[in-house]
Order: sequence, then C-alpha cells, then structure tokens
Amino acid sequence: MDDALLEQATVKLREAGVRMTPQRRVILEYLYQQRNHPTADDIHREIGAKYPEFRALSVTTIYNNLKTLKKYGLIKEIYTQAGIARYDSNIDHHHHLLCTVCGSIADYYYPLRFPVDELRIDSDFTVEDIYVELRGICRLCKTQPELQAVSQPDQKVT
Repeated sequence: MDDALLEQATVKLREAGVRMTPQRRVILEYLYQQRNHPTADDIHREIGAKYPEFRALSVTTIYNNLKTLKKYGLIKEIYTQAGIARYDSNIDHHHHLLCTVCGSIADYYYPLRFPVDELRIDSDFTVEDIYVELRGICRLCKTQPELQAVSQPDQKVT
C-alpha cells in the first residue's frame, strides 16, 4: 500500500473541507490495491471479509463514499455495457478496453493526448476531459470456440 497516495488523498479532501473518514480510507486502501475495476458490491464484500471492524459497513455507505471520492477526483467511475458502475483508483490519463462478452476491463495507455484547452467544439461548451472506451472481445474470450465465429467471422469454427 502506498502511504504517499493516501496522504495526497487526505490533503486533497482536507483542502476541500472534507474529512478522510475511516470508511473513505479503507475504501481507498482497497482500491489502490486493485487493478480489476471492482463494483461497489465487490468493494463491500471484500472490505467486510478483510477488515472485521468494517463488516457492518452498508453498501449505501460504500456508494456514498465512492461518490465523494469521485467528486474530488480521487477515483474514476466506469460503466460497463450492462450499465454497472465499476471503480478505478488510477487517475492517470488512460483509457479502457471493455470486453463485451465477459465484462472485463483493462487499462489502455495511448501516448496521444488531445490538448483539451485548444478544442473549439462550440462557443458555449468547454471540454474538461476526453475519455476513450474501446469495446470488443478480450483475448480470453476469443479462445472460447463458441466466440471465435463472432470475433473472426471469416473463419469457420469446427
């Protein structure tokens, strides 16, 4: 666990007049250790299993704290094709590869970054961020015979 990240998060919340509660801290600690973009239910289940003192923490409390952490730019919220919110503590500029079969999400780094402040889409619209989400079929799902016909339509599945 990177204590420096937690300290930065604490400072950022404090500057906004928001406390780093024990609940927020344990949620961030958990998210900083994940690379699988968990759901609020995943977070609730795993925190309850790992930290007995947080077993009574409700899913609503998890959601409320995730909302606060997102509001202050400490995490990102990603929606799957099914509309399920998943959470990412990696706030560095990156995109996501979403598998339309299994729902997995992988980080994707692309060196090109648009100069947001130079975009002139509409005089009444200010671009704050650009996010690219690539949807397709992951490597694991492509190895399943029933999916090969979908991912490689020119090849006959035997």
